[in-house]
Amino acid sequence: MKPTLEEWRKVVQAIEESLPVYDSVSEKISLNLARKARGQAIAYLAPYKRDWIIDIGVGPGTSSRMLVENGFKSIVGLDPSIVLLKHVKQTFHNGFHPVRGVSEWMPFRERSFAGVLICFALRDVRDLRDSLKEISRMTQEHGRFGLVDIGKPENAILRGFIGFYVKHGMPIVSSLATKRRVPGNPFLMIVPTFNRLVSNQALVKAVRNVFALVGLRSIMLGGIIVILAEKSQPAN
Repeated sequence: MKPTLEEWRKVVQAIEESLPVYDSVSEKISLNLARKARGQAIAYLAPYKRDWIIDIGVGPGTSSRMLVENGFKSIVGLDPSIVLLKHVKQTFHNGFHPVRGVSEWMPFRERSFAGVLICFALRDVRDLRDSLKEISRMTQEHGRFGLVDIGKPENAILRGFIGFYVKHGMPIVSSLATKRRVPGNPFLMIVPTFNRLVSNQALVKAVRNVFALVGLRSIMLGGIIVILAEKSQPAN
């Protein structure tokens, strides 16, 4: 089910509110596995360190910061939030270029980027199919796409375990981790976005519709997934 415009705006607002604690709390609620997952996707893009890379749903800039740390030179950060883009721009000096926009329609020419990265943001989009089509449109031939997000395993037992943690364990961990440094608990927005998630294999199939080569890596029993894709030829 697609989020309504109001639901989507609430997600953006929650991320803005979490800025002071986003990195530390995100790592804790992922059981210290989020950075590892981001690192796998970034390593996959490494052959294009000197080319243009886009970080979609840049948020507080966690992935862009890791790109810079790993030697990437030209990074576009896309996000619908001016607040988040200003925050990230203040963190970097050269090599980072903020652009306001959404993944369903991005203001770039075809094949503008050698690498595309989207971490823990694809589940927040309003239209998954349109977003993936846009990502494919902007990716150069032989370019690479790295996707990291919360996962929904096909196995009913594993899915139930992950769902229980997201709905019951994660709110407790995030509440303790924020230590009242931000109003309320903005990380509760993860619950409705998890509910709307498609299964891991359904997401792989959706990516395969627009990319020729796709690999899936599962972390935390499939609770975090890393999808690595290459646009080597038009998908059948």
